[in-house]
Amino acid sequence: MEFETLAIHAGQDPDPVTGSVVTPIYATSTYAQQSPGEQGGYEYSRTANPTRTALETALTVLEGVDPAKGGCVATASGMAAAALCGYLLRPGDRVLLPNDVYGGTFRFFAGVLGDQGIAWSAVDMTDLEAVEAAVESLIEVPAAMTHLSVSDTAIAVAEDLVRLSVGIEAADDLIRDLDQAIGILSSHTSRSRA
Repeated sequence: MEFETLAIHAGQDPDPVTGSVVTPIYATSTYAQQSPGEQGGYEYSRTANPTRTALETALTVLEGVDPAKGGCVATASGMAAAALCGYLLRPGDRVLLPNDVYGGTFRFFAGVLGDQGIAWSAVDMTDLEAVEAAVESLIEVPAAMTHLSVSDTAIAVAEDLVRLSVGIEAADDLIRDLDQAIGILSSHTSRSRA
């Protein structure tokens, strides 16, 4: 199917009760349970609901991902998305935040995640040299970022490890990002040898 067709139809199966071909907005907060703790589908709209499932499925398909193999998560706010991503981090991970990040995001990283061992720093994302310096500081100590806790064990990671984190991207964009990272690493290595 073409992109335009997918944008209209992906995630929008006809409603089995009414036959509606447009997903309705479900204002329901709770759903019937077969018995306590046994849901027949959805349980509470804060965790999932049919409207959000339709959006997540549509975005997944538009990104070219098979919904059976992965997907998208829609959140109710930017702060919810930041928290979701933040809670995927582990002690020793480091995050670069824009220096003009939303105040709630700043407080979340500084307070909640900072107390859990997640390092962060703020950088002016419009200043390429500042961003490069921040990225180079990540390259200098990559093994300490997430692997410090296993440094003296049988599963220790080599100290020259370079960790790359990527999201779902078009192949050409990913290749450009990798080329840029390799260029920065090469220039860093050249300067270190000089």
